[in-house]
Amino acid sequence: MGENKVKFQFTQQPPHQGQKPSNSSVSAVHTAEQTQYTLGFRLSYFDTLASDIARIPFSNLEMLDTELMFTDGETYINKVHLLDLESFNPNQLSWANESKWSWKINVGFDRQPALCRTCKRSFVMGGAGQAWQFSNNTLAYSLINGYLGDLAKNSHFYDSSVEVGIITGTDSGIKLKASYEKSFLNAKNPAQTKLEMAVPLSQDIDIRLAVTHANSAMWQLKLNYYWQ
Repeated sequence: MGENKVKFQFTQQPPHQGQKPSNSSVSAVHTAEQTQYTLGFRLSYFDTLASDIARIPFSNLEMLDTELMFTDGETYINKVHLLDLESFNPNQLSWANESKWSWKINVGFDRQPALCRTCKRSFVMGGAGQAWQFSNNTLAYSLINGYLGDLAKNSHFYDSSVEVGIITGTDSGIKLKASYEKSFLNAKNPAQTKLEMAVPLSQDIDIRLAVTHANSAMWQLKLNYYWQ
């Protein structure tokens, strides 16, 4: 007989206390070479570091997430993610032969200044794997990802990678996500390590700090405003 399934108790709060689905943002991005500024817009709905009120915890559902970047008197597109989905279905280890897949899908364009100053990619990607939940606020995951498209520093139109990470938070709403991703097919590309933190200031405003490292480090400080 299998062991009883671990149950986690989540605080039930009314949906109107959740973050609104649309988002506008302003940020500063610092690399070893320069500091740049962005203006962002996301049509809907929430990301992994958003408030868990009125949504499934440890999930990501973003549509039309865009950023414009300003540097040296020029303006250009920094990111357009048409669809960005993540679903972590944690195994809570109870019944034999029970398997829950975690998965992700992302379609879009973005620049990768932590890899090189001019690196950018247009891509479709999907990933699948497993996740394990340790408490109400903490989950670890492992994914195998596949990429198709015009990929930065890649002589092929395809690539694959392994990604591991952890998502955790506090009862006050502060959240952290740490991830590590290494390419299988392009050994010349370094692994990418990313640490993100979200600090809510109110129901409609939060501050994000992200540090990404590949060939070099990139820091981003972002202020988000949520509206509908």
